[in-house]
Amino acid sequence: MHLAAFAYNNTYHITIGRSPFYALHVYDPNFAFNVEDAVIKEGDATTHAAQIRDEQLQLSDRIRTAREYYKKFYDQKHQPQRFHVG
Repeated sequence: MHLAAFAYNNTYHITIGRSPFYALHVYDPNFAFNVEDAVIKEGDATTHAAQIRDEQLQLSDRIRTAREYYKKFYDQKHQPQRFHVG
């Protein structure tokens, strides 16, 4: 089950335009680990926080666009129903 969840979370989703993992963490998982890359450089936290905020704004826009797209088709076929008491 863990492999299925991993595969799902790292697969590109058309609605958000990226994988759910990337949307949450703002980077793609890397399976190769290099100790030299693990060194935290000054300003990295601030830069990463700004990247996360930018990503959240982009995702909000994409989800809003998708919601409006699906609403348009729903509204075309939806017939309001009225119910009478009695």
